[in-house]
Amino acid sequence: VAAATAGAGFDRDAVVEFLGAGSVFGRRSLFSGVAKIPHGAIVGLRGADVAEARWSRFASLAPIGEIREDPVGRLADALVDALETVLKDGRGAVIDVTGGYDSRAILAAALRTGRPFSTVVNGADDDADVIAANRIARAFGLRHRHQRVGAELPPRSFAATRDALALTDGEFDALEYATVAAIHDRTAEDGVPSVNGSSGELCRGYWWDVLAAPSATDRFDARRLASARFAWDPFADAHLAPELLRRGSLVDRCTAMVEALVAEEGLEDATDAAKADAVYLLARMQRWGGRLASATARLRPPVVPFQFARPMAAALGAPVAARRGGRMAPRLVERLDRRLAAMPMAGGGPALPLRLSTAHRFLPRAAALGARALRRAARRVGVGGGNAAVSPVADAWTWPETADLLRPEAMATRDFYADGALARFFAASRRPGFSAPRAFGRALTLELTARALRDLAAT
Repeated sequence: VAAATAGAGFDRDAVVEFLGAGSVFGRRSLFSGVAKIPHGAIVGLRGADVAEARWSRFASLAPIGEIREDPVGRLADALVDALETVLKDGRGAVIDVTGGYDSRAILAAALRTGRPFSTVVNGADDDADVIAANRIARAFGLRHRHQRVGAELPPRSFAATRDALALTDGEFDALEYATVAAIHDRTAEDGVPSVNGSSGELCRGYWWDVLAAPSATDRFDARRLASARFAWDPFADAHLAPELLRRGSLVDRCTAMVEALVAEEGLEDATDAAKADAVYLLARMQRWGGRLASATARLRPPVVPFQFARPMAAALGAPVAARRGGRMAPRLVERLDRRLAAMPMAGGGPALPLRLSTAHRFLPRAAALGARALRRAARRVGVGGGNAAVSPVADAWTWPETADLLRPEAMATRDFYADGALARFFAASRRPGFSAPRAFGRALTLELTARALRDLAAT
């Protein structure tokens, strides 16, 4: 609406970022001259005057290594305190439960409060996350809901995808968010908040695997981090018009974004681990998670306890050795609830730390990891592609509106792409084993956004 009112078109740099990496970074939006409010900011408007003040920066959180005494206990207590804050009014909450560490830590903290809540898992009966979540719910006698697409949740549709666009302002894959919106719409009936384990990776040094030395202060490789975590998808460089890429490849752009973020937060002299954490939190989660959460907030309040101040400070303040290799997560779940930690995760093994006394419990997980590695190797040599029958792209092509919307010669966004690129891409998307569903969803979203902007401007 702001772009249509101002008569603004697309910001071409933002288009490259969105189509290539799925986010629009910094203060830019998809639209020229329309900027976002920065993180941790208070903005006041008085006529044409804008006053802006920052109340929080990443560097104000506990620096890595500050918490030497019992960092796991500090984080456990902080999470329990966060869940107490969410649940203390007695209305309850709906907690997402999966087969991973992060949602299990949130559930364990909620159990520690003794407050009422319910749980939910979404997916097919044979989904590993669903199996693990349902097993937990039975064992703990939880008020639990298992939502299946096509049964409890409506099947994908063009109308749902178009409606999702209105919630995301075009900056989140509408094909993907339509399912998320349906989930939250279905669980919003009682008006209580939904709680999830997003950003639990903070206690796992999630992006440290691409660093040369997490504790160093002079070996940070912004390009390596950008290539591994933002610019790994070849779609933009392979399909966009040359004039859109004159300012550099997607890797070049994302490298500049990482360097600018580190400088803006005053982290030039910080450790490599702190820089990677800041980029993860502010470029990845504030843009991806924040955009999704902003949309979901229009349906029900989404709560992310790992992003509360105390849990963030406790996770980020732990020593490098406590977080490296993901070792803090199982210790956290064990500290909160050992019985819950002993139950199988999606991979088959428990959420316990690996010790001599627990090693036998990890055999199913080792077998699952081996099978996954074999499937990955098979895909690399062209054996066993993706399952197009369950792909959102396959669903989208069954909608009559899609064929009309995605005719390359008639698309409102056709000038963003190289000659012939869209025709080849859409032809590939119709074939079994199509491997770029997210790129397809972004191209569809951008076209829907262009048409919505045109319609708004006309009114």
